[in-house]
Amino acid sequence: LTQDGVDGLKSIVLKVMLPIVQFRAFLQVHIGTDMLFITLGVFLVCLLGLFVGRMSLKVFPRAESYERFLYTSFEAGMLGYALYIILYGNAQIANFATAAFGQELYVFLIMVPALQISDGKKPTLKDAALSIAKNPILIGIFAGMLGSLVGLGALLNRSAAGEVVYSVMEFASAPTAALMLIVIGFGLAFRGIDWRFTARTTLGRAGFLALACFALVSVLKLFLPIEPAMLWAFVILFLLPPSYIIPFFLPEERDVRKLSTYLSMYTALSIAAFFVIVVLKTVS
Repeated sequence: LTQDGVDGLKSIVLKVMLPIVQFRAFLQVHIGTDMLFITLGVFLVCLLGLFVGRMSLKVFPRAESYERFLYTSFEAGMLGYALYIILYGNAQIANFATAAFGQELYVFLIMVPALQISDGKKPTLKDAALSIAKNPILIGIFAGMLGSLVGLGALLNRSAAGEVVYSVMEFASAPTAALMLIVIGFGLAFRGIDWRFTARTTLGRAGFLALACFALVSVLKLFLPIEPAMLWAFVILFLLPPSYIIPFFLPEERDVRKLSTYLSMYTALSIAAFFVIVVLKTVS
C-alpha cells in the first residue's frame, strides 16, 4: 500500500462507510431518557477529563499545554466503531453509538473550539455551525436521530422495504471495520518515542478513565438497565486513545510528531486490551 492509497481508503471510510454505519445505528437508537442520561454522563466525564488534564500541568511543570487534552475525548470514529463491530456486529452497533454520542458532542462543541483558541484562532458561532454541517459523520448521526424521531426506523423494521434498505446499508458498510484497522495500522509510527512523556500520559489517562468508567456505569445502573452489550460498549469506549484530530491543531512539527507517536502507542495498547476483552467475552 502507498500513502495515497491509504488516504483514499481513509476518505472512503470517513465520508461514505462510517456515516452509513452511524446513520443505521442512530436510526435504531431509542431517543429518550435513557439516551439522555448516558449522553450527559459521558459528556460530563469528558469535561472532568479536561479538568484532570489541566491539573496535570500543575503536577508536571514541564508538561506541554496540549497535554490537558490527552485525558479526554475518544477516537470512536476511526477505531471504536471498528472494534465494537468485530465484537457484536452491525446489528447491535446502536449500543456503541449511544455510548459515544456524548463524546461526539464534547469534541465538536468544547474541544475543537478550545484547540482552535490555543492555536491562536478565534472561532465564531458561524464557523462552528459550518464545521458541523459539513462533517459527513455528524450528518449521518443527526440524520439517523431525525429518522428515529419521526419513526422511520420503526417503519423500516415492519415493512418489506426495510429488509432491502438494511441489506444495501449492510453491503455498503460491511468492510468498514477491516478498512479502518488497515488505515490505522499503516499510520502507526513508533520512532523516536519519548518514554517519559508517553508513560506519564498513558498511565494518567488509563488510570483516570478506568475509575471514570466504573463510576459512570455504577451510577447509570441505579437508573437504567445495562445489558452486557451496552456494558462492553462503555468498556471499549473508555479504552480508546484520545481523538486523532488533536495533532492537527498543534503549530510545532516537533509536538505533532511527539503526539502522533503517543497516539500510536496508545492505539496499539487499546487494540491489545481489546484482544483481552474478546477472550473474556468468549470465556463468559
